[in-house]
Amino acid sequence: MNAEEMTSGKILVVDDDLQILRLIRRGLESSDMNLEIFTTNKGSEVADLCDDIMPDIVILDILIPGENTCQIISQIKDDSNEKQPLIMLISGHYGEIKRMIEYGADDFLTKPFEISVLIKKVREML
Repeated sequence: MNAEEMTSGKILVVDDDLQILRLIRRGLESSDMNLEIFTTNKGSEVADLCDDIMPDIVILDILIPGENTCQIISQIKDDSNEKQPLIMLISGHYGEIKRMIEYGADDFLTKPFEISVLIKKVREML
């Protein structure tokens, strides 16, 4: 696999804060990776979007009002698709991260975070 193939992929970003969605999108677009970036601020759309776009990574905010993050993680991981995306959690609530990792999340970033750290983690996950 050459370097370009290793840094290509589809990313789904889920956060109820539209400003965070824009920040992450701009940061990932400014990287030297070849990424398709999809965003939503609705946790209820995640399972369907995963079925439709089959992302390599889902970047998921832990606290989305009105949504159960454990259930979202379970839906992503229990999907019948052969390709299971990796899940990177983002949250300012460090205590919740451990519980979410137990539900199947693969990595995490605590808010606030540097966009360079996010880019590095995405590159490593791909």
